[in-house]
Amino acid sequence: MTPRIPRRPARRGTDLSATGGADTGGTPDDGSGDGSTGTSESNGDNSGVQWTPTPDPTLEAYQEVDAGDCLHNWMTGESSWSTEVPEVVACGADGAALWVSYVSDTTGSCPSDAGRSHLSYTSDEGETVALCVSRRFEVGQCFLGVPDGGANLMSWVDCDNSSVPEPYSQIYSVTGVYAAPANHTPGECARTQNDQTSYASWSVEDETVLVCAVVYAN
Repeated sequence: MTPRIPRRPARRGTDLSATGGADTGGTPDDGSGDGSTGTSESNGDNSGVQWTPTPDPTLEAYQEVDAGDCLHNWMTGESSWSTEVPEVVACGADGAALWVSYVSDTTGSCPSDAGRSHLSYTSDEGETVALCVSRRFEVGQCFLGVPDGGANLMSWVDCDNSSVPEPYSQIYSVTGVYAAPANHTPGECARTQNDQTSYASWSVEDETVLVCAVVYAN
């Protein structure tokens, strides 16, 4: 399955710009008959100034995400994402790689372990939105890994990629997604009786889900 990479607006911060100006007024003749006239001067209260924030499409995209939404976003390397702008899709849609568990104003609220991470954005005005996300695994998906069994579980790549980004050196293909047993034992990833396949496995979602995979060979 080839992930579809969405196209969204580039990141922009917010800033404030002033429009308008201070009112001025004159002092009328006080009627004393001396023939003097009033002088015009600024009242100095800036009552006519209006501050208008510059639109920030990226911040608005983050603010539109709710807990329980699914996102068409995934990692493509050690620190890179398919896009840093969240794209909400139906959870049953192709490419719904992430599930939003929580929305916060700080990344410290988000778990960061096997299959869980966050997407976050801070505007130029200092407003932060952090989306705590969990990876949604399905049989046939592929992700980046290394020979010692390590893997970037937040990644999603084309299984037939001819190369992988450093520091990765291989591609894993998901063979099964199961409820994690209380005690993990060998053979839990087997798909047939006497299955001699060499599997790698990870307990994700706070060790409630078991993800099994094999090294993909195209």
